[in-house]
Amino acid sequence: MRVSVFLRVSPELKRWLEQDAKRRGLMLTGLIMALFSEYREQKDRTA
Repeated sequence: MRVSVFLRVSPELKRWLEQDAKRRGLMLTGLIMALFSEYREQKDRTA
């Protein structure tokens, strides 16, 4: 099941994230999901 999540970020951070997503060949939503996934994997390894 999907749940909507809203993030409030500064325009500068949004621009930086969009540029990073473009370099990776992702949309902004995909980049954010990838970052959350990486964070979860790292947290699981250190727990």
